[in-house]
Amino acid sequence: MDFADASLVSLSEIYEIKDILTLDSDFLFYKTKKGKALNILNSEMIKY
Repeated sequence: MDFADASLVSLSEIYEIKDILTLDSDFLFYKTKKGKALNILNSEMIKY
């Protein structure tokens, strides 16, 4: 996990954000301090 990824995971804990839009598949393996995974959104899920 690099600094940017760690920052996003940390901010998701602080602001209680459960969803993240990313193309980075590494987020499938990252967990919060409580052991919870983030919900990964991808560009196919976004409606324009």
